Amino acid sequence: FWFNKILVSEDSQLFIIKFKDKKAGILRADDLKKEVIEVSIIVSSKYAGNGIAKKSLQILESLIAKKSLKAVIHSDNIASRTVFLKLGFEKINSEGSFEEYIKHA
Repeated sequence: FWFNKILVSEDSQLFIIKFKDKKAGILRADDLKKEVIEVSIIVSSKYAGNGIAKKSLQILESLIAKKSLKAVIHSDNIASRTVFLKLGFEKINSEGSFEEYIKHA
C-alpha cells in the first residue's frame, strides 16, 4: 500500500540504490515541497559496510541543496544512527523506540 502511494506521489521520490551494477537498496525522500524533507534509507544486508548509505545520502543532499533533512530511526538501529550522525545530523527527539534526527541546510 505505502509503496504504491509513494510511486504516484508528487511529494515523494523513491531512488533505487545501485552498487557495482546491482540493486543494493532504496532511498526515499518525502515532503519534497516543504522546507524539511524526511528521508528513509534501506540497504540490503548483503551490501552493508560498503558506505552505500552514507554516499547515497550525500548525493541526495547535493540534489536538494538549501533544504533541511530529517530522519526517524528505530533506536536499536545502531548502524543507521551512526551514518546519520557522521553526516552531521543532530538528535532532536526520542519517543518510544524511535529517535528523530535533523540536518539543517
